[in-house]
Amino acid sequence: MKTDIILQARMNSSRLPGKIAMRLKGRTVLEHVIDRLKMFDRADDIIVATTSTEADDLTCAIAGNAGVKVFRGSEDNVLERYYLCAKEYNADQVIRATADDPLTSIELLNAMYDSHMEKTADYTYSDGYPIGVQEEIVSFEALERCHALSYKQNHFEHVLEYILENESDFRVNLLSAPIELNRPDVRITLDTIDDFRIIEKYYNSFDNIKTITIHDIIEYWERLK
Repeated sequence: MKTDIILQARMNSSRLPGKIAMRLKGRTVLEHVIDRLKMFDRADDIIVATTSTEADDLTCAIAGNAGVKVFRGSEDNVLERYYLCAKEYNADQVIRATADDPLTSIELLNAMYDSHMEKTADYTYSDGYPIGVQEEIVSFEALERCHALSYKQNHFEHVLEYILENESDFRVNLLSAPIELNRPDVRITLDTIDDFRIIEKYYNSFDNIKTITIHDIIEYWERLK
């Protein structure tokens, strides 16, 4: 059983171009995301899945310097990029991560992974948590079916939405946030310059950002209001 984290990242983001190379405490956002994902110790590989465009030569350089592997594929068909990456690296289980989330919760990811494996799920996701702390988990077989059966633009762009639109055809596993963590109004994902400024405040306010929990994120969010 091989579990890989496939981290999608590209320089040509439509909403905030170059965001993965923006710096938090002297290091790029992409480096911080990779560092955080390395805390999940049950992954065999972390692979940055980026595009074949010239702009993403920088993405590959950052990933290489961070000591992780790289796959290059389609810029627009992210589903195809994920599928071909997982196939090339012989992944049995894929954790889908994005470079938008430098404060993703490894504690939540561990709980999701345990539940995913215990229930032999095709796809595991979470709901209700702050935006930017959660990832998704999909079996290679389910990802392969998505690649073969997807036909709408949102399927190609958002990778696993085919499963959510056809839940009866898959073993779907949902982890809902407990009441105290059910805060989808809290937003710590990076899509805009305002998002960056908020995330920067977190990085500047916590001595060890690696130990930050979802509770900490919510509590600090309340103080930012």
